[in-house]
Amino acid sequence: MPLNKKADEIYKIKRDTLIGKHILEGFPQLKDSTMIANLISAFDGQTIRDANYKSAVSNRNFENFYIPLKDKNDEVYSVLVIGHDISDIMEANEKLKVLNTELEKSNQDLEQFAYIASHDLQEPLRKIQIFSELGSKNLQSADSIKTYLDKINLSAQRMTDLIKAVLNYSRLSDNGFEVSRVDLNLTLQFIKKDLELLIEEKKASIVNSTFPTIYENPLQINQLFLNLISNSLKFSNQSPEIIISSSLVLSNEAKNGIRLPEEKYVELIFLDNGIGFEKQYATKIFSIFQRLHATKGYPGTGIGLALCKKIVENHKGFIVADSESGKGTSFFIYLSFDFSTNGNLK
Repeated sequence: MPLNKKADEIYKIKRDTLIGKHILEGFPQLKDSTMIANLISAFDGQTIRDANYKSAVSNRNFENFYIPLKDKNDEVYSVLVIGHDISDIMEANEKLKVLNTELEKSNQDLEQFAYIASHDLQEPLRKIQIFSELGSKNLQSADSIKTYLDKINLSAQRMTDLIKAVLNYSRLSDNGFEVSRVDLNLTLQFIKKDLELLIEEKKASIVNSTFPTIYENPLQINQLFLNLISNSLKFSNQSPEIIISSSLVLSNEAKNGIRLPEEKYVELIFLDNGIGFEKQYATKIFSIFQRLHATKGYPGTGIGLALCKKIVENHKGFIVADSESGKGTSFFIYLSFDFSTNGNLK
């Protein structure tokens, strides 16, 4: 099993020690690898191309060719393996995939903003124009003028709320924010104090497990908790019951249709007994200005869950919703968890 000089550099092994030996004597890591299977096929007379072979020895990527060498009797006496090191190409391709994904997200945001400009922001403007015209035609009626002015004020306030929501969303960048230790128990305590009057008014109960301390951006995590809890308080036609729990999830576990790529995650579950929504809207609710219950008299700009999704994605995490109309909603959030910075999960 001779190697050329380039292989010497990659594998850090002298060729003289390999000549005459079985490949597994020199590289026992290759047992059960696709290379051994391809070598066997090549010795059977097949010419093989492996477009992307991940070496168990060097941890690099190769495009490998397995070429059977035959004698005059057409018998295979050896196999020539030619490997092109494509590690740099693969790395560049992965970076390109990330950039393409970010570009797709950016394009989706632009499409959503275009919709806002053409629809959501136009609607209050249209009402202001209509009521202004009606008012000018009814100048002699003080009651009519007051009614139209009230409607104009409501439309102006609605437009103000929409513009503020757009600004909040656009400022929520995934670049340049600082991270620090965040005690989620304190985060929830502060939010309960902020929402104290609404919680009392709604006769709501919030039950939670003990949370870990994570290493994220405090302001964004606070906004995440605030939006989800406010959402549960808002979309309920009975006394809201909110249950929040956490657990540690290992990588490559399939959770709610997600294959988690990192080593460890904290799973946060926000469960409520609210009005819920039909399952077909489970991803649509995270779109900016998506208001499923606007016609039922529930307030809001439709940006809260879009902000939650952007916050979670900023932290390289995932968020999934599961619901059924009239039977409440569950939000599953996965944030990366590093023992070196976070300590043990409580």
